[in-house]
Amino acid sequence: MVKLDVKFRTGIVLFTLGFLSSLLSQLLCYVSLFEWLTLIISISYLLIGWYIFQGYYPKGNLFILIIMGYIYASVFISFAMLGFNLPLAKTIMLSSVFWIFIQILIIFLIRKKLPRRSTIQLLIEVVCLLLLVVYTVLKNN
Repeated sequence: MVKLDVKFRTGIVLFTLGFLSSLLSQLLCYVSLFEWLTLIISISYLLIGWYIFQGYYPKGNLFILIIMGYIYASVFISFAMLGFNLPLAKTIMLSSVFWIFIQILIIFLIRKKLPRRSTIQLLIEVVCLLLLVVYTVLKNN
């Protein structure tokens, strides 16, 4: 139980860092530190997202854990790409809305198997990501 609690807290800290660095990369466009931090967090979710999400969904299917890590990684990498002014960054940012709705669908499909605190935490994270993506899309169009 202690190991799962550490994974849960690690997931919260990693998400908070990713969210804040994504937000600050949009607000402070001239500071590239936040773009690099967002890129590092995105790569972290891509590589160890399945391990982190075991803290949220301890008895979860490995495929669902990998998909959740991939979704977080793809949303955060869209912020990094937008910060670096890469081609197709706006298109990938628009596709992030689609990825977030897939994540909402996954959460609602497995909500009865999730612990209550995990469901609440995942919904808070999804709403924060959705608001950030919508703000960014409206700001850049």
